[in-house]
Amino acid sequence: MEYLQYVDFFKSRCSESGFALTEGVQIGDIVCDVVAHKEGFELSKFGNAVYFYFLARRQSLSVEELSDFSAACHRHALENRRSKLPLGFFNSVFTYPFFCCEAVTEETARFAEQYRPNHWSAQEFPTVVNLNTGETHNFQKTPIWGAAYARRNRQIAADLTSPLRGQQP
Repeated sequence: MEYLQYVDFFKSRCSESGFALTEGVQIGDIVCDVVAHKEGFELSKFGNAVYFYFLARRQSLSVEELSDFSAACHRHALENRRSKLPLGFFNSVFTYPFFCCEAVTEETARFAEQYRPNHWSAQEFPTVVNLNTGETHNFQKTPIWGAAYARRNRQIAADLTSPLRGQQP
């Protein structure tokens, strides 16, 4: 699947799930093709849950660029949520940066598979997609803290990257 077709798929899947879409959003030094945002009360989250999905593309990506981009996406999510109650006080934020690259180094792939920043009542789940091979790289383990959400995080990433991996959505 070509990247522009994938952007259309990403927007369609997010819209179907009730996300508001914004295109061309500057996050740090990278312009995201799509930022999807949704929030509302979820009983399973014991309050207001805020979701942000970010989609960007680059030729290649260093470990530092991935870390910086993911952190900038998380800051954007925190700064742009509607509820201003403190996190943990019936509020949680889930940030999913998706980074598509023509080439992913072994070092960046390993880093993405081990990178899991810790936040209070918030999760950051970056995913790197190699556009040439269709491989995805993200945290696959189940942590003790946040274990209840780990499977769902992986499922969201798998669902939104399935066409790039040659699978039917």
